[in-house]
Amino acid sequence: MTEPLEPNIARLVADLESEDAFERREAQEQLLLVTRQSLGFVWSDPAPAREEAVARWKDWLKRRHHGGGRSGGGETRTVEVEGALMGLDQLKNALKGIPPEQLETHLAQILQKMQAAEAARSRCEQCGAARATVHVTEKDDQGILRERNLCEGCAAEHGDLPGA
Repeated sequence: MTEPLEPNIARLVADLESEDAFERREAQEQLLLVTRQSLGFVWSDPAPAREEAVARWKDWLKRRHHGGGRSGGGETRTVEVEGALMGLDQLKNALKGIPPEQLETHLAQILQKMQAAEAARSRCEQCGAARATVHVTEKDDQGILRERNLCEGCAAEHGDLPGA
């Protein structure tokens, strides 16, 4: 596997600089979930405050990729498998003992599930075409929470945007 398991963190840090407030908020939430850190970034802060926080994130990324992320000097990599964040060592341990002839099949299935999950998260549930940047969490009559992922157009059309 030549591609790093953690390209999404760098992409999320880049998304913190987006002009789109919804994209910044999504990136902030995902970074918090993945890294358990905020580094002082608040998606709704004025641009100068966001720029300072983004600089902290970029410094954090540099340290992480140059061995400062964990003891032992190695790079810490994570991967999301079926909604669970796993360290590379955990993934290796989970695949330990699988016969080599079956390992490729298992890895292909994991990658397929990851790609499908990413594709589902990134598309609007209503129109299916645009990128979902609005995430609405609702509670139904039975108290069950449900999240809808919509593009700005569909969210505005259905009154799901603040102030709409």
